Amino acid sequence: VYVIYNGVDNKLFKNGLDERFRRGTPQFLFVGNLYEHKKVDELILALKRLVRTYPKAHLQIVGEGYAHAKLKNLVHKLNLQNHVSFVGFVPYSKLPYYYSSCDVYVTASRCELFPLPLLEAWACGKPVVASSIAAHAELLSKSRAGMLYKTGDIKELCERMITVYEQRTNFKDHAIRFARKNDWTSVATKTLRVYNE
Repeated sequence: VYVIYNGVDNKLFKNGLDERFRRGTPQFLFVGNLYEHKKVDELILALKRLVRTYPKAHLQIVGEGYAHAKLKNLVHKLNLQNHVSFVGFVPYSKLPYYYSSCDVYVTASRCELFPLPLLEAWACGKPVVASSIAAHAELLSKSRAGMLYKTGDIKELCERMITVYEQRTNFKDHAIRFARKNDWTSVATKTLRVYNE
């Protein structure tokens, strides 16, 4: 049995791009479909706690889906309109600049096979906070470029977001190194080797 991860385009997603979409400090980012199993509502609830420590914190949500209206209502209910922005669909060519503009990538998803946004964030030198599902746990144990939190624990999610933000420089090299190991060229070479065998 051979395990070969999905790849990332390290020429497109890379460290050092400008931060043209920065809206707050610290800034967090989620990229994905706005479906129920993504649990974006938990990110919003965690941010409500986090702004007590960092009043200028901001969460950008990139993506579309049927849960959008529900999530927007939650933001209004919690009075977080100045701290959360719904970006909607973003062309692939612009996506690296959203990663570059954040400090930490966050996901509370309950179901993933191989979450590409983690790899894209790491290629841009950004650490990750992720729910402790199997896919996230495997990637974070391999990369050492972020932290897990107990799935569903909003308090711990908030704490991890703060910790990873405050220690983000410690994770940066690990993030970039792991992304380089999983560049599409490397993935293609590994796959070809398996076919040849």
